[in-house]
Amino acid sequence: YYGTLRVMPILGGFILLGRQMVSSLNIRPAKKEDLPSLCKLHALSVKSAGKKFYSSEQMEAWACSNPEKYTPYLETEQLFVAENDNLLVGFGIIHYEAKEIRAVYLDPQYFGKGYGKAILNFLELKAKDLELSQVTLGASLNARNFYERNGYNFIKEDRYKFKNTEIPVFLMSKSLN
Repeated sequence: YYGTLRVMPILGGFILLGRQMVSSLNIRPAKKEDLPSLCKLHALSVKSAGKKFYSSEQMEAWACSNPEKYTPYLETEQLFVAENDNLLVGFGIIHYEAKEIRAVYLDPQYFGKGYGKAILNFLELKAKDLELSQVTLGASLNARNFYERNGYNFIKEDRYKFKNTEIPVFLMSKSLN
């Protein structure tokens, strides 16, 4: 299912996500020409949202510096772009074989407005379409509350390694049944 995601249609073509109003959001498979913009958005998102939780060194290591890192996800249609009025607002990655949501990133100007929830809901619907009964993810320290509000349960603390720099994360899971 691609195209405009409508969780709950209401007047004016809007969707209601919790208490947030989100205008129609188009979520589609990413294309190669999207990769430079996704990389810039990823870096901006990490540096904005992570600054209270991570050191400058950790954020630099984590932030995208090479758009080609997303190429493998293009080849398997696991990378999705979210647009509002043809403007890139965020993206998400789901790794079907690992049963893992790998990314939900937003342009910082869209934080707290329901767009992250819309992208996450879309990725969960894709997982359900593939009959996955559960998904896992590694939540950044700044994103744990977001995922808990969306039904994810804490499993354990862990560390990811980017460019020889360790980043603390929370492993989380959600049943899709």
